[in-house]
Amino acid sequence: MKAFLLLLFCLLAPRASANSTYELATFNAALTRIELVGNYAERKEALLKKLVNATVDVLCLQEVWLGVDIDDVIKAAMPNFPYSHRLSPVPGGGPPCESGPLFSGYTCGTTNCASAFSRGVLNGAPCLVEKCGDELRSLPQACLNCLINSKSDDLLKCASVNKAVSYESTHGLVLLSKHRLSNRIERNYTEPLVRDIEVPSRGFIAADVSC
Repeated sequence: MKAFLLLLFCLLAPRASANSTYELATFNAALTRIELVGNYAERKEALLKKLVNATVDVLCLQEVWLGVDIDDVIKAAMPNFPYSHRLSPVPGGGPPCESGPLFSGYTCGTTNCASAFSRGVLNGAPCLVEKCGDELRSLPQACLNCLINSKSDDLLKCASVNKAVSYESTHGLVLLSKHRLSNRIERNYTEPLVRDIEVPSRGFIAADVSC
């Protein structure tokens, strides 16, 4: 698992007068549907409620992995945080995975990494990369994102769900602000996370905050 620790950044560059003071905060939401974390629905509901009354000026959320969750976060926070920044959404259109390559990877995983694979793709990642690296490399990033955010018994559904639902790369980051944002930046890291396979994709977002 250590090999799969993610380095995720949300960079803020406040620009205001010398007398201005901002209160900034970051929060790792760990908002994912996999078994490793648990209580996804309850934690998401609690997070959305907290955003309504958060007192900080700028809030950077990490590990909000699904595009649909970022949409919900921005919508819930809008009355309190009217400005936001996220990785630009990728238009949907069809399932994130093709059934043939997905089934090949699934078969390889259940055959060679059954114990780890049964607890989810992220738990079984070291074994999967070693035993099924070729199969994983054949999958597009949206497919990998779907797999790591799905419970072990839902993996094959990644060949049937609508990609528009959530599985574009998000880097798990969303920036919320009570002040106007400018000079928005988004960057993808091209370095592979483990043996030239990005699970999930990584990067950072940044913006200037002004009065």
